[in-house]
Amino acid sequence: MSITQTICRDSWSSFFDDFSREYEGWQVTLEVESPDIGSQVEARDVPLQGISADVKGDEPDIAIALGTEHSSIVTHILSRATQVRLIQSNRGVDQAVEVEAYGGEKAILTLCAALRYAHVDR
Repeated sequence: MSITQTICRDSWSSFFDDFSREYEGWQVTLEVESPDIGSQVEARDVPLQGISADVKGDEPDIAIALGTEHSSIVTHILSRATQVRLIQSNRGVDQAVEVEAYGGEKAILTLCAALRYAHVDR
């Protein structure tokens, strides 16, 4: 069972700043869903660089950056974001962030492990 918390748009920037600081370097999976392409995994088990929100104006953008400077960094941008949700376990442990955009596109960023990339032997 999980708990879903909707994040108020006024809090998106601070929420993503805090989330990025907390989980930078953690292994994540990014799944993207859209009416045009269906559901697909864009990145699996890669370190999170960070998430940012540009909420100026009426059409906010959310940027999700993944990877390392040693590999290619993937940035997925959701234009005209409409909803941000935090998904937690029933014990309040963060599990995923879901961002929905105008037109039905959705990105689901799932935390894969409670292990920072910097602590993994390379």
